[in-house]
Amino acid sequence: MFKLNLQNKTDLTTFLHDLVRIPSPSTQERAMAERVIAEMNRLGFRDVRADRLGNVVGWIGPGHGPLLMLNGHMDTVQVSDPESWRHAPFGAEIEDDVLYGLGACDMKGGLAAMIYGAGLLSEAAEAMSGDVVVACVVQEEPCEGLGSRVLIEEEEIRPDWVVLGEPTNLDVCRGHRGRLEMQLVTHGRSAHAATPHLGENAIYAAARLVFGLELLAEQLLNDEFLGPGSLAVTNITSCAGSRNAVPDRCELIIDRRLTLGENETKALAEVQRVIAREGVPAQLNVTEYHATSYTGYACR
Repeated sequence: MFKLNLQNKTDLTTFLHDLVRIPSPSTQERAMAERVIAEMNRLGFRDVRADRLGNVVGWIGPGHGPLLMLNGHMDTVQVSDPESWRHAPFGAEIEDDVLYGLGACDMKGGLAAMIYGAGLLSEAAEAMSGDVVVACVVQEEPCEGLGSRVLIEEEEIRPDWVVLGEPTNLDVCRGHRGRLEMQLVTHGRSAHAATPHLGENAIYAAARLVFGLELLAEQLLNDEFLGPGSLAVTNITSCAGSRNAVPDRCELIIDRRLTLGENETKALAEVQRVIAREGVPAQLNVTEYHATSYTGYACR
């Protein structure tokens, strides 16, 4: 009863092909959501809808009893350099039974699998002792947990269990690390690039900190279950009056993954020590997320 037949496999492949071919960067998931809603309806889900944020939910089951949520995100990161791709990012090309494209792994493949896995239960829905809800959330890439928070706190969906379909190499993972994003800004003094000695280059100051952060990343806590904490500088921008001027401001974005025994206070203090050791004038802050969803919902 609960095994994909040949037609199911063909339909599932077509569905995944469609999902990968639909660009769905964060806050621009509308077309993706419409395709997911159409497939859920075709497979027999009930109460299929998009919520105030743009998350898509669909239910299988009798409408009572305990609730299992299958959770995955519809958005993807942007394509950084299309020329570096061996397969077109939105081509959904299949080679040696592997489908290639932006989001095929993270996580449109998992999303399609969960929708079809739950869909197999539709014929037995009335005999089930509880419900399954498939939650396809938005804006996971820039702000993990935002979509799920809206589902639980504002839409009042209260699952007893949640399974995330993120890629794990088919292993069962029982937890994951926390995430903290920091903004580090170095300050200098502008001068004409022909006389750089008259200024203080904020990029050079930032470079010293980048090296210190690279060393810090090798000294973070390690938990036997969750693994080590991590730190990565993921973005660098500078500000100058022109391209022939010494920049007086440079901004770093730091992605910090927190393992057991780490928290925001500890992570900030570690970076502050790097700043103090290098003697660099800099400001460190925790970033805040602001965006507007494709439904018009103001995200904070």
